[in-house]
Amino acid sequence: MKRKVLSLILCIAMLISVFPSVISVGALPENTVRVYGEDIEGNPGDTITMKVSIENPIEVGLGAILIGFQYEKSALTVTSAENKLVGDDITFTNNGNLLWESDQAVMGDQELAVISIKINEDAEPGQYDFTFIDPLGQQAGPEVTADDFSELESLSVTQHITVLGDTECEHKFEPGSGKVTPPTRTEDGKVEAVCTECRETVETATLPAYGDITFTMDDQTANPGDEVTFALKINTPETGIWGTALYAYFDNTVEFVKAEAGDLVDEKGTSPNVVSKDARAWDEEATNAIDAYGITFDAKDSTTIVGATVYGENVKANIYDDGSLILITVKAPEEPGEYNIGAIIHDELTTGYKDEWNCGFGTFEYEIPAENRVVSATLTVKEAHVHSFDDTCGTVTPPTRSEAGKVEIRCKECKEVVETIELPAYDINFTMENRTANPGDEVVFALKVNAPEVTGIWGTALYAYFDKTVGLENVSVEAGELFGAN
Repeated sequence: MKRKVLSLILCIAMLISVFPSVISVGALPENTVRVYGEDIEGNPGDTITMKVSIENPIEVGLGAILIGFQYEKSALTVTSAENKLVGDDITFTNNGNLLWESDQAVMGDQELAVISIKINEDAEPGQYDFTFIDPLGQQAGPEVTADDFSELESLSVTQHITVLGDTECEHKFEPGSGKVTPPTRTEDGKVEAVCTECRETVETATLPAYGDITFTMDDQTANPGDEVTFALKINTPETGIWGTALYAYFDNTVEFVKAEAGDLVDEKGTSPNVVSKDARAWDEEATNAIDAYGITFDAKDSTTIVGATVYGENVKANIYDDGSLILITVKAPEEPGEYNIGAIIHDELTTGYKDEWNCGFGTFEYEIPAENRVVSATLTVKEAHVHSFDDTCGTVTPPTRSEAGKVEIRCKECKEVVETIELPAYDINFTMENRTANPGDEVVFALKVNAPEVTGIWGTALYAYFDKTVGLENVSVEAGELFGAN
């Protein structure tokens, strides 16, 4: 009879305790008992179990407690409970709460029960809250009666039940979640984007091995006073390059004309550009720049330099093709001989990887070493030469109706092509227009020709014809507008 009374009081108290407060884990307030479970997981259709424990600081012990549950009933169902304390009763009330009763006072912290929870077949994968509410209990004493019930401090403890299954992660990235392994000369590197939620490697990009990167500049031969252009070329790695800094140099006796962007560089600034193009004598700044990389260059005192920095404006842009970075045009000295010209790459080539996934490493940049930092070429100035010609110096390739021809005029001594004249393709047509006249009128018919460009026409032979009924005495022939009166 005593248990029935206790059960009735506890049930009534549970019904009127609708809004429990949430108490954070920590030291319990006076006259408070905490009931809690554990985080568990399972698949749709599974029946899983959760341990139910009690944290009980009440000195005289606990004789009964009513435990309520809050959970998503479309996904979960509490099906049964197993008592873990010998001699005690555990039952479900009509409204689904769990009632635990004992004839003896339970002292201290205990594992109270194990409840079984069915995961519904149609439960969506995800995490669900499972909250314990324990609003009312009975303290045990030496002579317990129904009047000895005390309402415990109402509190909630929330556990989590994870329903497993195939669910697509909305990948998230935070600083440090991206991993970059730079390439070497012989081995590929890689970029990995790792989701901070599921830890899956979402994307992987390969950074190709950069191989042997070399700069070159070709030797040139010129006549005194000629303008000659030298191109600093590079075999670009697959990763592309983001930029570098260099000096183009040449002997002081060689006159500087201009510096221009090579075919890999766009002067407009949207791609890498040549920032500085002023020629100057070798100076301390240049010495410091090459000393920083241990570059040896012995011709400082006799050298003029042009500084060039190849970088994008605001946004770094890759160069992917082989070609020239900078073009240096000089004027050949009047004195025949050999002159030095070249380039010094005084900064590392840089390339990298832009963080397209927002993985936290931003734009990753790394250096790639070139095989050579000093590039040398020779400008050979020939003896002064006066061209001479005779009647065998011209070579003619006649044009056709669809292809142009040319005339090449070569020096008979050095065989150099001094001049080339293009002969355009021709498409020549003769035309004569119909005329209308009255009897006895004099009528003029013009034979027209569309003469080819450049070559023109020198002459031809033709017959003009007409019906015999016209009569020779009534015909005259004159030169057209393309010919003189004579």
